Amino acid sequence: MNSLKGDAKAFRPRFDSAIKKSSIRKTSQAKDAVNLASTLEKQASSALNELKKTKKGDSVPAMLCTASQIERSMTDLKLDPQTTGWDKIRTDLNQVSKAFGIAPATASGDQNTIPCLQAVDAGQSKKLVDERLQVSPATHPPCNSQNCPDYGKTEVARDL
Repeated sequence: MNSLKGDAKAFRPRFDSAIKKSSIRKTSQAKDAVNLASTLEKQASSALNELKKTKKGDSVPAMLCTASQIERSMTDLKLDPQTTGWDKIRTDLNQVSKAFGIAPATASGDQNTIPCLQAVDAGQSKKLVDERLQVSPATHPPCNSQNCPDYGKTEVARDL
């Protein structure tokens, strides 16, 4: 987890630079992408602190969701994972997800998704939706408890 925190910190400025050179530069999509990288960095730090204090990984599914959104952006924009450092983060995320028994979300979206409210309790659903909306209030489709993107059955199984 410590490695993930460091790699996320190093990734953010590289990703920001790549976004500024991409086809979405100077758009709201670019701002959303940059916010995702910042969110991932904060989530990695929070997850490490949570692990140290409680020995739990309750925040890991949300972090994997954010990572999935970043990976999707990188794939869509054809950003080089080696240049940005994403390959290191992907390796770290795979290790973390295995440690907590969670299948990582994928950029291809091949996992089956169900609404957050059906997947987890109302409190956890609200927390996940709030985290998504902090990244961007203009998510497409709109994020709510009936439609929380990238929160798949594999993550739900760990939470239940």
